[in-house]
Amino acid sequence: APGEVSPQVLTCLRWAIVCVALAATARGRVAAEWPVLIRHWPRILLMGGCGFTAFASLFYAAGAYTSAVNLALLQGAVPVFVILINV
Repeated sequence: APGEVSPQVLTCLRWAIVCVALAATARGRVAAEWPVLIRHWPRILLMGGCGFTAFASLFYAAGAYTSAVNLALLQGAVPVFVILINV
């Protein structure tokens, strides 16, 4: 789809499918935790915006300046970075 579909559209569609699947399977758990979620909605919105929108946009923008191999290495290293930062 290069040149035909925006990378942001592909990412958005990918996550939309995941959200629909999670909504179907985790509906009861979300309903049970709804009071906690409502109390912390600004924080959840900020984390979602940074984690999804900013990262995906910057990641695809970086693709214009580096090779696919570098992008794949970076994307593959993200879980390791998350674990190291959390430790």
